[in-house]
Amino acid sequence: MELTVDALQNDSLPMLRLFIGAIASNEKTNFVGDLDSVVSLQVANQSAVGIFDSSGQIHAFSGFEVLLDGELAETRSCFVAPTLRGLGIQRLMHYARALMIISTCGQNCSVVSATKATSSFARRNLELLGFSDWPRPHDAVKATCRDCAMSVIDEQCCCRFYVSRPANVATLAARVGCGSPEIEEARKRGINISWGPVLSQLRQRVTSGKSGDRS
Repeated sequence: MELTVDALQNDSLPMLRLFIGAIASNEKTNFVGDLDSVVSLQVANQSAVGIFDSSGQIHAFSGFEVLLDGELAETRSCFVAPTLRGLGIQRLMHYARALMIISTCGQNCSVVSATKATSSFARRNLELLGFSDWPRPHDAVKATCRDCAMSVIDEQCCCRFYVSRPANVATLAARVGCGSPEIEEARKRGINISWGPVLSQLRQRVTSGKSGDRS
Protein backbone atom coordinates (compact mmCIF):
# COMPACT_ATOMS: atom_id res chain seq x y z
CA MET A 1 0.00 0.00 0.00
CA GLU A 2 1.26 3.47 -0.93
CA LEU A 3 0.12 6.32 1.32
CA THR A 4 0.76 10.06 1.43
CA VAL A 5 0.64 12.44 4.41
CA ASP A 6 -0.35 15.93 3.32
CA ALA A 7 -2.50 18.98 3.97
CA LEU A 8 -6.02 18.44 2.66
CA GLN A 9 -7.47 20.69 -0.03
CA ASN A 10 -11.11 21.51 -0.81
CA ASP A 11 -11.31 18.80 -3.48
CA SER A 12 -10.70 16.18 -0.75
CA LEU A 13 -13.97 16.97 1.06
CA PRO A 14 -16.08 14.23 -0.61
CA MET A 15 -13.55 11.55 0.38
CA LEU A 16 -13.20 13.08 3.82
CA ARG A 17 -16.94 12.90 4.39
CA LEU A 18 -16.89 9.23 3.37
CA PHE A 19 -14.14 8.61 5.89
CA ILE A 20 -16.01 10.45 8.64
CA GLY A 21 -19.17 8.51 7.86
CA ALA A 22 -17.30 5.24 8.37
CA ILE A 23 -16.00 6.17 11.83
CA ALA A 24 -17.69 4.13 14.56
CA SER A 25 -20.14 6.20 16.58
CA ASN A 26 -18.42 5.37 19.88
CA GLU A 27 -15.17 6.82 18.50
CA LYS A 28 -16.85 10.14 17.76
CA THR A 29 -18.11 10.65 21.31
CA ASN A 30 -14.98 12.50 22.45
CA PHE A 31 -15.23 15.03 19.61
CA VAL A 32 -16.67 18.39 20.66
CA GLY A 33 -18.89 20.16 18.13
CA ASP A 34 -20.44 19.12 14.82
CA LEU A 35 -17.79 16.98 13.17
CA ASP A 36 -18.75 17.68 9.55
CA SER A 37 -18.90 21.44 10.10
CA VAL A 38 -15.60 21.52 11.97
CA VAL A 39 -13.64 19.49 9.44
CA SER A 40 -15.11 21.45 6.51
CA LEU A 41 -13.92 24.67 8.14
CA GLN A 42 -10.49 23.17 8.85
CA VAL A 43 -10.06 22.20 5.20
CA ALA A 44 -11.18 25.67 4.07
CA ASN A 45 -8.68 27.25 6.49
CA GLN A 46 -5.81 25.01 5.37
CA SER A 47 -5.62 23.50 8.82
CA ALA A 48 -6.48 19.88 8.03
CA VAL A 49 -4.10 16.99 7.39
CA GLY A 50 -4.84 13.53 6.08
CA ILE A 51 -3.25 10.27 5.07
CA PHE A 52 -4.61 9.00 1.78
CA ASP A 53 -3.87 6.46 -0.94
CA SER A 54 -3.37 6.92 -4.69
CA SER A 55 -7.13 6.84 -5.29
CA GLY A 56 -7.68 9.69 -2.83
CA GLN A 57 -9.29 7.46 -0.21
CA ILE A 58 -8.56 8.89 3.24
CA HIS A 59 -7.26 6.56 5.95
CA ALA A 60 -6.54 9.09 8.71
CA PHE A 61 -7.49 12.67 9.44
CA SER A 62 -6.91 15.46 11.91
CA GLY A 63 -6.75 19.23 12.08
CA PHE A 64 -6.02 22.21 14.25
CA GLU A 65 -7.52 25.56 15.21
CA VAL A 66 -5.78 28.84 15.92
CA LEU A 67 -6.95 30.11 19.32
CA LEU A 68 -4.71 33.17 19.68
CA ASP A 69 -3.02 34.58 16.58
CA GLY A 70 0.70 33.92 16.72
CA GLU A 71 0.49 32.56 20.26
CA LEU A 72 -1.64 29.46 20.66
CA ALA A 73 -3.19 26.74 18.49
CA GLU A 74 -5.08 23.59 19.44
CA THR A 75 -4.85 20.18 17.79
CA ARG A 76 -8.23 18.49 17.43
CA SER A 77 -9.19 14.83 17.45
CA CYS A 78 -7.23 12.43 15.27
CA PHE A 79 -9.13 9.64 13.52
CA VAL A 80 -7.23 6.64 12.13
CA ALA A 81 -8.68 3.75 10.13
CA PRO A 82 -8.41 0.40 11.97
CA THR A 83 -6.02 -0.97 9.32
CA LEU A 84 -3.38 1.66 10.22
CA ARG A 85 -3.58 1.52 13.99
CA GLY A 86 -0.52 0.58 15.97
CA LEU A 87 1.88 2.29 13.55
CA GLY A 88 2.21 5.64 15.32
CA ILE A 89 0.01 7.44 12.79
CA GLN A 90 -1.12 9.95 15.44
CA ARG A 91 2.50 10.99 15.91
CA LEU A 92 2.95 11.54 12.14
CA MET A 93 -0.14 13.74 12.23
CA HIS A 94 1.35 15.74 15.08
CA TYR A 95 4.54 16.33 13.06
CA ALA A 96 2.47 17.56 10.11
CA ARG A 97 0.24 19.80 12.22
CA ALA A 98 3.25 21.30 14.02
CA LEU A 99 4.69 22.34 10.66
CA MET A 100 1.36 23.73 9.46
CA ILE A 101 0.91 25.66 12.71
CA ILE A 102 4.37 27.24 12.40
CA SER A 103 3.61 28.13 8.78
CA THR A 104 0.34 29.77 9.83
CA CYS A 105 1.24 31.29 13.18
CA GLY A 106 5.00 31.74 13.18
CA GLN A 107 7.78 30.35 15.34
CA ASN A 108 6.49 31.56 18.72
CA CYS A 109 3.24 29.64 18.84
CA SER A 110 2.50 27.05 21.52
CA VAL A 111 0.23 24.09 20.81
CA VAL A 112 -2.34 22.67 23.21
CA SER A 113 -4.08 19.32 23.00
CA ALA A 114 -7.01 18.16 25.13
CA THR A 115 -7.71 14.56 26.04
CA LYS A 116 -10.64 12.89 27.75
CA ALA A 117 -10.17 10.65 30.77
CA THR A 118 -10.73 7.61 28.55
CA SER A 119 -7.93 8.55 26.12
CA SER A 120 -4.93 7.02 27.88
CA PHE A 121 -3.26 6.14 24.56
CA ALA A 122 -3.50 9.75 23.37
CA ARG A 123 -2.00 10.98 26.64
CA ARG A 124 0.97 8.63 26.30
CA ASN A 125 1.52 9.83 22.74
CA LEU A 126 1.51 13.46 23.85
CA GLU A 127 4.05 12.78 26.57
CA LEU A 128 6.28 10.94 24.10
CA LEU A 129 6.06 13.95 21.78
CA GLY A 130 7.27 16.35 24.46
CA PHE A 131 3.93 17.82 25.54
CA SER A 132 3.64 18.63 29.24
CA ASP A 133 0.64 18.72 31.56
CA TRP A 134 -1.07 22.15 31.59
CA PRO A 135 -3.33 22.18 34.65
CA ARG A 136 -4.35 25.84 34.23
CA PRO A 137 -4.60 26.54 30.50
CA HIS A 138 -5.40 29.89 28.91
CA ASP A 139 -9.13 30.69 28.91
CA ALA A 140 -9.12 30.57 25.09
CA VAL A 141 -8.53 26.82 25.34
CA LYS A 142 -11.95 26.32 26.88
CA ALA A 143 -13.84 28.04 24.06
CA THR A 144 -15.22 24.72 22.79
CA CYS A 145 -16.52 23.74 26.24
CA ARG A 146 -19.86 25.38 25.41
CA ASP A 147 -20.40 22.67 22.79
CA CYS A 148 -19.32 19.81 25.05
CA ALA A 149 -21.99 17.29 26.02
CA MET A 150 -20.11 16.28 29.17
CA SER A 151 -21.29 17.71 32.47
CA VAL A 152 -18.99 20.28 34.04
CA ILE A 153 -18.40 20.09 37.78
CA ASP A 154 -17.26 23.17 39.70
CA GLU A 155 -16.45 24.83 36.37
CA GLN A 156 -13.69 22.31 35.76
CA CYS A 157 -13.30 21.02 32.21
CA CYS A 158 -13.74 17.28 31.70
CA CYS A 159 -10.55 17.26 29.61
CA ARG A 160 -6.93 17.14 30.62
CA PHE A 161 -4.75 19.63 28.75
CA TYR A 162 -1.21 19.21 27.48
CA VAL A 163 0.94 21.95 25.95
CA SER A 164 3.90 21.95 23.58
CA ARG A 165 6.00 25.11 23.77
CA PRO A 166 7.50 26.73 20.63
CA ALA A 167 10.90 25.00 20.82
CA ASN A 168 9.25 21.58 20.99
CA VAL A 169 6.77 22.49 18.23
CA ALA A 170 9.76 23.29 16.02
CA THR A 171 11.36 19.94 16.88
CA LEU A 172 8.20 18.09 15.86
CA ALA A 173 7.83 20.12 12.65
CA ALA A 174 11.42 19.32 11.66
CA ARG A 175 10.49 15.64 11.35
CA VAL A 176 8.33 16.33 8.29
CA GLY A 177 10.18 15.25 5.16
CA CYS A 178 12.45 12.94 7.10
CA GLY A 179 12.39 9.26 7.86
CA SER A 180 10.89 8.28 11.20
CA PRO A 181 10.37 5.16 13.32
CA GLU A 182 6.68 5.35 12.44
CA ILE A 183 7.36 5.31 8.69
CA GLU A 184 9.89 2.53 9.10
CA GLU A 185 7.46 0.41 11.11
CA ALA A 186 4.81 0.87 8.43
CA ARG A 187 7.31 -0.17 5.75
CA LYS A 188 7.95 -3.42 7.60
CA ARG A 189 4.24 -4.14 7.26
CA GLY A 190 4.20 -3.43 3.54
CA ILE A 191 2.87 0.13 3.86
CA ASN A 192 4.96 2.88 2.24
CA ILE A 193 4.22 6.32 3.68
CA SER A 194 5.61 9.47 2.08
CA TRP A 195 5.29 13.19 2.75
CA GLY A 196 3.14 15.07 0.24
CA PRO A 197 4.03 18.12 -1.87
CA VAL A 198 2.13 20.71 0.19
CA LEU A 199 3.89 19.75 3.41
CA SER A 200 7.23 19.57 1.58
CA GLN A 201 6.74 23.13 0.30
CA LEU A 202 5.73 24.33 3.76
CA ARG A 203 8.88 22.81 5.20
CA GLN A 204 11.02 24.67 2.66
CA ARG A 205 9.19 27.91 3.47
CA VAL A 206 9.57 27.47 7.23
CA THR A 207 13.22 26.51 6.86
CA SER A 208 13.84 29.64 4.82
CA GLY A 209 12.25 31.78 7.53
CA LYS A 210 8.96 32.57 5.77
CA SER A 211 6.60 31.06 8.33
CA GLY A 212 3.33 32.91 8.67
CA ASP A 213 3.44 33.84 4.97
CA ARG A 214 1.34 31.61 2.71
CA SER A 215 1.98 33.67 -0.44
